[in-house]
Amino acid sequence: MSNSASNDNSQCRDRAYARLIELIGNRPHTLTWDPIHCLQGHVHLGFSELVLIAPRDADHDPVVLSEAGWDAVRRCPGEQRRDLIRWFAITDTSHLAACLAA
Repeated sequence: MSNSASNDNSQCRDRAYARLIELIGNRPHTLTWDPIHCLQGHVHLGFSELVLIAPRDADHDPVVLSEAGWDAVRRCPGEQRRDLIRWFAITDTSHLAACLAA
């Protein structure tokens, strides 16, 4: 990976991380970025895991999904993924609380 791509990925990750902190209200204890899918992060909150997706461009927002939501997205055909991502995206604290309680 070139330095330019690495810097771009870092900026994308930083933007997604800022969104995550905004959503959960504090810094997570752990955030691990997938070595293969470099813009996919995994966050552990208590007994739950969240998946953080960092978009490559400013036209898209970072996405936070529950582990179950991410599993559903991964298993669906490619043409349906965008709709499922929107459906399962955790967009506010009440939705986050419901996902963590499940």
